[in-house]
Amino acid sequence: ASEDVVVCDAFVRRYRASERLALSNHFDALSYVTAVVGLNPGEFSGGLYVQAGAGADSRESVHLGQGDVLFHQYHLQHGVSVDTGNRYSLVFWFCDCHESCTTSRAPWLYRAALAGNSDAQFSFGALYDNGSGGYEEDPKEAVAWYQRSAAQGNHLALNRLGSMYEIGRGVPENVQEALRCWRRAAAQGNPHAHVALGDMYREGLGVEDDPRIALKHYTVACDQGHPDAQHAMGEMYSNGLGVTQHLLKAEQLFRSAARQQHADAQYSLALLLLAKVEQRHAHGVGLAFDANRILEEAMIWLQRAGNQGHGSARNVMKKLNSM
Repeated sequence: ASEDVVVCDAFVRRYRASERLALSNHFDALSYVTAVVGLNPGEFSGGLYVQAGAGADSRESVHLGQGDVLFHQYHLQHGVSVDTGNRYSLVFWFCDCHESCTTSRAPWLYRAALAGNSDAQFSFGALYDNGSGGYEEDPKEAVAWYQRSAAQGNHLALNRLGSMYEIGRGVPENVQEALRCWRRAAAQGNPHAHVALGDMYREGLGVEDDPRIALKHYTVACDQGHPDAQHAMGEMYSNGLGVTQHLLKAEQLFRSAARQQHADAQYSLALLLLAKVEQRHAHGVGLAFDANRILEEAMIWLQRAGNQGHGSARNVMKKLNSM
């Protein structure tokens, strides 16, 4: 069978501060084998990592030097996180045969899912969930595969099932079942589940609202660099919800999420910076140069959020440009 393996796709991935610096942990489900070639080693810090468990504490960095090639299969959970500099890599996706490539199907994933591999069951369910990999969108079929995976305690499937139950996608809407799934996933360290639970406790959905419990869940996810958690915590510190108002902490959290291309965080950071400029003008504090510098940064974040389709950011930019 290995003699039939063919290159099906090839592309360059780039990570730049003006675009994105991270790619969250995932599986290359539609690639039987993936080959990664580092194009500019030594010009950045951070980079590729593999992750064995639910939490970021199970990550191991993979250094690719000049001429190195990393090969991995579809069942390896991995991601990218660039701290400084720009990173470029050349990626090849291989299929097990020409037919798999032309039909965009992943028979290797189906075989592994049938054999009981929980990660494969989750990934196969995601194909039906998203209508990808040559499969028509079918939420009920997706749920069936997620449930098989979750029955083995798979945190990814449990987290996704929680979302399906929350909105009634492929299953009857059931907020309590959603909470149960998220709690099981969060117990394993899944940051997405912690964010979901934080949202539920902050908004009082299915539970009594409790900002302190919400903050605990957000903190766990935030410690793993989750941008949704960083933005949510930033809002709590900005508004003094469940914590003492602390605008500097809010700004730091918004900035961390904004650097990960989180549009809402980019917008929130811009508003915080604009408020800082307005406050300085009102009280005559600081140099005009300092205020202009802050204003310029706010405009940059509004532009980046607007480029991602953030309507409010575009409206604020339009208003500022007309003044």
